[in-house]
Amino acid sequence: GTGEIAAEIAPFVRRVVAIDREPAMIDAARKRLREHSNVEVRKGSLEDLPAEAGEFDACVVSLVLHHVRSPAKVLASARRALGKSGTVIVLDMVEHGRSEYRTTMGHEHLGFSRSALEALAAEAKLSLTLYRALRPAIDARGPGLFVARLSK
Repeated sequence: GTGEIAAEIAPFVRRVVAIDREPAMIDAARKRLREHSNVEVRKGSLEDLPAEAGEFDACVVSLVLHHVRSPAKVLASARRALGKSGTVIVLDMVEHGRSEYRTTMGHEHLGFSRSALEALAAEAKLSLTLYRALRPAIDARGPGLFVARLSK
């Protein structure tokens, strides 16, 4: 994406690697993140992260799983990039019935229930250790969001 999450995380961690496949997103992220000396922006696919095996302590997958054809592949790629006690944090939409999002916004999935995410995690050889729906903003119009933790 545009690096918004990376900018928020950067002051709290030693190093952040932001990854996207789209040149426009990479350009926007580099511009937003230029003041953070601990952030690196890489071009690559979520299904095959440009990372060494075990390189990361954590992976944050934010508002993207509903866009990919195979979320389990993305989670498996994140798992490969994690160290021994690594964690994947997923922020995405809860399951919803707004089927028009498939055509109007290119969504492959209409959000994820706890059980659906648990099944995807298991397929990626991860365990769902926390799933929490987030309180919507007062002016929210879209589907609700959840945050989840997946562990090796």
